Amino acid sequence: MTNIKKIWSWLWPILLGIAFVVIAKTFFVQAVNISGDSMYPNLQNQEKVLCFKHMAIKRESVIVFDSYGVDPVTKASKLYVKRVIGIPGDTIQAKKGEILVNGHILNQKFISNNQRTVGTGNWSLTSLPTLYKWLNYKTVIRVPKNTYFCLGDNRAISRDSRYFGFVPRNKILGVVKAPLWIKNKQRRDAINRQWQTPFECQ
Repeated sequence: MTNIKKIWSWLWPILLGIAFVVIAKTFFVQAVNISGDSMYPNLQNQEKVLCFKHMAIKRESVIVFDSYGVDPVTKASKLYVKRVIGIPGDTIQAKKGEILVNGHILNQKFISNNQRTVGTGNWSLTSLPTLYKWLNYKTVIRVPKNTYFCLGDNRAISRDSRYFGFVPRNKILGVVKAPLWIKNKQRRDAINRQWQTPFECQ
């Protein structure tokens, strides 16, 4: 009996820890590896970030979603990490380095001038479906209900909503947060705090 108690005394904390990790990963938070440079410089290839599954999605939040069934080039489940530019009901237009959401200039200080101008291009929600031959939403003026319009920060190489359309809410795993092991505060703030000031005049 004594041996059983000793074994249990060191075994139960391990089991409790495993149960906590499983529950947290299933319902609340999970680690995600960044693959590629579409969010550079704010998130970089092979960095590990945290995805919070029940956090509210706002303009300029960074999210993780399963691109299978969203991006036609994805043939199996694959996670994309992008930044939300438009939420349901928004109108969006990109022109000469500025993005206007509902007529307000989006704050894009988190990326370079080149990413804002050359990388982003000139377009509107009404022109993109024809320009890139979206499979869905042939005619659109606003971001539809229960969907989001997302861009990568490294616009010149990012495959995002410009090319395949809106991201349905049910494909989104959660909101990304850059943890303290990403030591550059400017990059962390660009991920964790940018949604607090999405427009230039507030």
